Amino acid sequence: MAVKLTTEYISTLGSVIRFHRKKARINATKLALIAGIGKTALYEIEQGKTGCRMETLLKICEALNISVILDGPLIKDFEVANAKT
Repeated sequence: MAVKLTTEYISTLGSVIRFHRKKARINATKLALIAGIGKTALYEIEQGKTGCRMETLLKICEALNISVILDGPLIKDFEVANAKT
């Protein structure tokens, strides 16, 4: 299942992260330690607060094995234009 994230639904990302953390039976303090971030940052993201750093989000996703996939109408053109030859 893919989850479309927009600024209107930013709390969705926090909910997905919290769901994965709880299913993994990891408390917030331990996940923050594993991800190398502050527990306050994790709490704010799980609560749907905006203004966090992309690096922080990616660290959390990596720690929970959550994939972040970019997609759009021009993504194939981008891949072709940036292919290593």
